[in-house]
Amino acid sequence: MVDDMLRSLGYYDDPEHVFVEKQQSRVVAIRTALARASKTGKGGIGYPEFIITEVATPDIVLIVECKASTRQHVSKDMNRPVDYAVDGALHYARALSPHFTVIALAVSGSPASNRWSCYLIPKGQSKERPLKAPTGATVEQLIPLNDMIAAASFDPAVMQSVQRT
Repeated sequence: MVDDMLRSLGYYDDPEHVFVEKQQSRVVAIRTALARASKTGKGGIGYPEFIITEVATPDIVLIVECKASTRQHVSKDMNRPVDYAVDGALHYARALSPHFTVIALAVSGSPASNRWSCYLIPKGQSKERPLKAPTGATVEQLIPLNDMIAAASFDPAVMQSVQRT
């Protein structure tokens, strides 16, 4: 379902500039950050379903974590990354956020019935917040990559971190 949506929204249209990778990344800094990000907490490698980067915005990473059932979308305390999509997406985002601004997309369900949640963790931070479009609307589904990046870039904490570098 997610792969089909990525294709329909153009994520695969420019493979020279947009990299859609499944479970592992060719980006050394991402591989290093995920090297000890296993969801079990035992120090193994973490494998998000999708890792998406763009040449033009190397400091922003979109990760996607999926679960087959909407009952596995989010736990009460968002601290069960093995069992829930949101929890897992945020787990991976926190592993990456010391080096990247991370958009964490959690997806659960099937084409007939599904749930989507999108969060942002600015580079150097560990606390998530809902991803918001420049209009102020919360992003609640997969949207084109340039719109995802625009929403992340619009966040005041992300703008501040860019100004510092």
